[in-house]
Amino acid sequence: MIDPVSSISRNQLYAVQPAIEADQYPFTYDGETSTYNRGGSFHNSRSFQIPPHAGKTMKHAADFASSWLRQSFELRAAANTLANKSTSAFEQRSVISTDPDAVTGQASFEASRASFEVQALAIAKPQRNTGYDLTRSAPSIVSAGTHTFVIAVDGRQRVIAVSVGTSSSNAASLGKIRDALNSAKFGITVLVREDTAEGTVRLEAEADKTGAEYSFSLTDLGGSAIAATGIGTVAVPGTNAEYRLNGDQPRNSHSNEILLQDGKASIQLRDTTKSPVKISIGYNEKAISEQLTALLNQANKLNSAYDDASDYLNKSLKQSVDQPLKEAASARIGIWQSATGEWKLNEKKLSAVIAGQPEEVRRIVTGLDGIAPRLAKSLARFEQLPADALLSPSSPEFQSFMAYQASMQSYLQLQMNGVLVNSTI
Repeated sequence: MIDPVSSISRNQLYAVQPAIEADQYPFTYDGETSTYNRGGSFHNSRSFQIPPHAGKTMKHAADFASSWLRQSFELRAAANTLANKSTSAFEQRSVISTDPDAVTGQASFEASRASFEVQALAIAKPQRNTGYDLTRSAPSIVSAGTHTFVIAVDGRQRVIAVSVGTSSSNAASLGKIRDALNSAKFGITVLVREDTAEGTVRLEAEADKTGAEYSFSLTDLGGSAIAATGIGTVAVPGTNAEYRLNGDQPRNSHSNEILLQDGKASIQLRDTTKSPVKISIGYNEKAISEQLTALLNQANKLNSAYDDASDYLNKSLKQSVDQPLKEAASARIGIWQSATGEWKLNEKKLSAVIAGQPEEVRRIVTGLDGIAPRLAKSLARFEQLPADALLSPSSPEFQSFMAYQASMQSYLQLQMNGVLVNSTI
């Protein structure tokens, strides 16, 4: 008879290397009456349970992995904001003027980067009429009864009627004329200007738009409301703007807003200039700085989550965050790491590079191999992996239960003696 123990050892058939002593695993054995367990049988009549110390370690590991993943979502969102065309600050535009007191501008995300020279020769103004100063509480200078008058704007006319009572004051009658003209919504706005120190009131009317073509007139048709109040008197005529663009011949515009690039950009004339003002349409430096700062803040938070659990988490997690930011290209645009490992942005350096090499900045941040796409892709990969892939297999915290599968499911440990055929003998 062949002695099963002396002729064949279990380890020759199955190279099982237990991580901890076999007696720590909660198996049950029946009939263990001999050294070799002859005649006995092995079964798991009670459920397999993770040892208490291993369970606590698993819980800590799962909590830390979950915390890191939650924070990684925030960093990936910040990276996608920079990388995606619909949200990236690189799709925003800013307009810089060498004389913002005289000429300013704005541009949509569709505007092309470009430079212009503008000289404002005249500013467009709206027509303004001013009436007589009248004593506020005195009896109305406009006689009692119904008065009709005509307002004309840009070739259009409208008749307006106002009724004045026998006991109305100047303030009351002027208020009625004001309300009637404003209710017409015919391209002018009227107000009653009051001088409290002098105790007087007067009517003022102004065109809603600048330019000669939006000039207006007020004339009496029946009665004397316009003549009595003086509101038909032009104080400031409506005039057009006059300007030169890139040294061309003078141009006229009824508006102080000059459209460029088919309306994708515009400049606003605020005052006349003796010499040309340079206007530059480029990347929105402030928006880019804000989005990059937000990205670095999220990277710092994610690294902090890693540092809190460095005994449990895989080192590749932190490397995936730091590596794109450590590139030499990142340093060229002002991204640097402090002695404590915190990522920061040198805004002055970023500003200088945007001014001199704007497309290089865009390539470094949002290009195919740029900071934002690399971070987003790397973090997305981790989010698709099982939880155990985030953990460090070499961590001393896990050495006591390496016999468990990486998926954290219990692993049935085989008994450590006897020969396994179809059953234990």
